[in-house]
Amino acid sequence: MYLDTLINTFDTSFQSSEFQNLQHDEANLDESLLALSQHLGDFSNAFYRDLNLSVISGEYVNHPAFDEKLNLLTSKLSVNYLVDQQTVEDLGANRLNDLIISCIKIYKSSIDQYRYLYTKVQREFIASDGIHSFDAIKNESLSSLHPSLHGVLGLAKDFHSTNIALAINDHYPAVNQDRLRQLILIREDLRHRSYGSDLVFRILLDKCTFLLRKLHFRYKLNKVKYQYMVDFVERELGTEDLVQDCFEGFDNITEIHYDVDSGERIQEFSHYYHISNGKYSKNEVLTYSDFHCIAKYQKHANFNWNKVIGICDRFNDGIVDTTESAFNKRAREITLNYFANNRLSAKINVPNATIDVILNEITEIDFLQRETKVHNYFPYLKVCNYIVRELDVLFSTGKKNEYADNFEKIKRLLSQLKEYEIILRDKFRWCEEHSFLPFQLPYEECVRTITVNEEPISVFLASSFVLPINYLSVQKEIAEISTQLRDYETMSKFQSSISDDLSQIKNIKDTIDKTDKRHIEILSVFAAIVLFVSSNIQVFTRTETVAQALRFMLVFGYVLVLFIVLIWLITRETVFSLKKIPWIHRIILILLSVATAASFHLSSDVFEDGKDRSAIKKDSLSRVYIDSLIQVRVNKALKERK
Repeated sequence: MYLDTLINTFDTSFQSSEFQNLQHDEANLDESLLALSQHLGDFSNAFYRDLNLSVISGEYVNHPAFDEKLNLLTSKLSVNYLVDQQTVEDLGANRLNDLIISCIKIYKSSIDQYRYLYTKVQREFIASDGIHSFDAIKNESLSSLHPSLHGVLGLAKDFHSTNIALAINDHYPAVNQDRLRQLILIREDLRHRSYGSDLVFRILLDKCTFLLRKLHFRYKLNKVKYQYMVDFVERELGTEDLVQDCFEGFDNITEIHYDVDSGERIQEFSHYYHISNGKYSKNEVLTYSDFHCIAKYQKHANFNWNKVIGICDRFNDGIVDTTESAFNKRAREITLNYFANNRLSAKINVPNATIDVILNEITEIDFLQRETKVHNYFPYLKVCNYIVRELDVLFSTGKKNEYADNFEKIKRLLSQLKEYEIILRDKFRWCEEHSFLPFQLPYEECVRTITVNEEPISVFLASSFVLPINYLSVQKEIAEISTQLRDYETMSKFQSSISDDLSQIKNIKDTIDKTDKRHIEILSVFAAIVLFVSSNIQVFTRTETVAQALRFMLVFGYVLVLFIVLIWLITRETVFSLKKIPWIHRIILILLSVATAASFHLSSDVFEDGKDRSAIKKDSLSRVYIDSLIQVRVNKALKERK
């Protein structure tokens, strides 16, 4: 551990003979000051080398006793190393001590910057639900230093403005002009300063270059060209030489994994996929990178959504809570959410996906986010886009006439869209404030080992191959969803108003139809009464007995009842659909049919009796006619005899 080396270096360096033998008498003071300055310069070079390598290797996120070691290192910055502490009035000793105290003050300032980085990163591991507003750091004045310490002060400024700044950019990447300007200026400074073969700054130059490459790649994916000016020279991001060595492995993965999103380099990506998928098929232990590779390939190259669901479930089932560093624990929580989001995307893309299935998935994700305190906006963005597509279909031209039938579904979807749009904005704000990365590798996969002069150096990159999120682009997408929500709410209110008007028109029409039917029924009954009365008057003039008249009246009245029933049925829409005829009406029709059949059966003897009477009447008339003819002939014969 580099901090252990620093702690030991303090004791060995300040207790060395060169330091202990410094003379502070007036005759030897200048020589002692020069020797002390040389000693502090050599010590400072070694101090800042180890301190820089501690940051570069990522000790602040991986070593379990880092905070304890940093406190121990701070305790070393004390007055124990002062020259001749017993003599206060010795002007020579005081000048030497002032030089030592000033140098220790510079060291302390650098350690405070390192502690700031550690605290800032650890704050994210705690995963608070709140939003951290700002960091206020009171810089200690380092003015009026001895000229011999300007070199030490330069090392301290480089540590802060370069190494710590790059580490913060690595942990909290952002796609914006301020961050891009900062990285460009750091790179320009590293390129043009005479560091020669300095190991630390060669690594930092590669780190800065790779972070710039990732920003350039993100701008390229979003089809944005970024131009800038350095020293009055116009340049375009991506046109300069962005070659680096330390992170070449990450660089290849970044290009291949994200180029496949646009359908490019699928053949090259397949090589990495088959290696990872072979391990997956054999149930071997998979790295986070393997899981990411398989999921990417199935989503963007093979479009096998069931395989995506399978790999997501495999990651969730394969994670076991063990004793792990805070960084790895947070990486596990973030990646659990990443694959839960991939599972949701796969469920949405599965054919015939229903809204209930999607909402069940988002409910599980909501529970996971509350448990892990990873408030990723992405699943809510996917759900909102899904609901918008569903509403697009329901509000399409061909579905306008079905609005009343789909009213409850549209109302439900609008309510859900409004709910998730609010959640989406809150989650987006959290992600933007935390410069959130959607995928995180554990520490072991974030480290690359390089060898310089036969010395192995661990190089840590927290963001690894993951590209930063372009929050400005996402914000525009969210704004579009909000606009669509307002549009759909307006359309829904308009359609509801139209539906209410149509309903009122239909009610008025139904009322008019019922009134017309009632008029027809009244006229029919009135006509039946008139026919009944007029027919009865004629019956009384032609019947011989009261019984015959009553019988005829009953028959004619029954026929009029059937006539009224027929009119009543015709004015009902249900008569044309047997299934819609009420049971009471069916019973009435059956009773009338039975009564009609019974009437015909019971009146059969009446018809027979009527026939007999008609025959007797005809026979009587025939006899009367014959008798009349005979009487005529007799009268004629008597007249002829006379």
